[in-house]
Amino acid sequence: CEDGWWERKAQYVPRSDDSKSHNVTFTAFDNGHTVTPPLGYPLYTGLSQTVQQEYTLLINVDDTRPAFIDDANAKGRLGIQAPRGTPRDGTRLPDVYVNCPMRQIGVYAHYKGVPLNISLSAPEGVVVGAQALWDYEIPGVGGALVLQRNAAYRLLDWTPRRGEEGKEYSICVTARQFAPPQASTQRCWSVHVALCQYCVQGMETLAQVAARFGTTWLQLWSANSQPLYERDGSLHPRRWTDVSDPHQFSSGGKGLVALGPVYHVKEGDSLDSLATRFNTEVDNIMQLNPSLPDPRSSHLSIGQPLCILPGICPKEA
Repeated sequence: CEDGWWERKAQYVPRSDDSKSHNVTFTAFDNGHTVTPPLGYPLYTGLSQTVQQEYTLLINVDDTRPAFIDDANAKGRLGIQAPRGTPRDGTRLPDVYVNCPMRQIGVYAHYKGVPLNISLSAPEGVVVGAQALWDYEIPGVGGALVLQRNAAYRLLDWTPRRGEEGKEYSICVTARQFAPPQASTQRCWSVHVALCQYCVQGMETLAQVAARFGTTWLQLWSANSQPLYERDGSLHPRRWTDVSDPHQFSSGGKGLVALGPVYHVKEGDSLDSLATRFNTEVDNIMQLNPSLPDPRSSHLSIGQPLCILPGICPKEA
């Protein structure tokens, strides 16, 4: 409770037999204690007083268009390792990393057993699997499951490449009926490619990664003195890599390493002043931050994140 405001969230998934509309009423009332009311509400005090507010929503159920499946529990032959369900519209997906495969996204949709087509609008490099069908069950009268045939699904994969770090991307999927009237439903999500982090692959070494990013292996080793953890959206951290031995990476030569710190622009900063301050070159900052425009016309915003590798070590011969 912050400044007297409370929040509760409700989720509603229509059943196969749902009526066209529903009234949903939320009721808020105090617990009888003396409180300071939110701005704009009448003052009330005393243990014997109870103030009540009601708000009613009208929910219309649209059964004329395909529906995405949020929770695909009955995956059948999809297998238990398949993504659980279609992310909700407007979701900000967990950050992704250069050279790291993104967690696979599942897109599931159905419409009264009618065949559907699932299409994709996404950054270059996103790979969408072939569309397939399976039978899906949704709650019906009294909670009994009703079989929905011809539910469609596609699986999305993406491995961001160099040049995409620091950028925000949109991924949109559309489920459309094959036959007229070809009604459709769309969902879009955003995803950010993290700065200053890179996934090593195969038998790469610290020296090879350092050469690729214009720094030294010793700097990378220092930048990874603490193990990196990646949060998968369920708040369970998972360790990616360990560079305690500078001659080899742990975890079979695969994992996430930090290239250096992420600096947040302050008032008065420019690319030239930052290059001087951190003993580096403007060109190096530009290469590590491909979302920046031409340096001659670049305007930095206060708070803007930048990947900067300080020149703290002499260059190796």
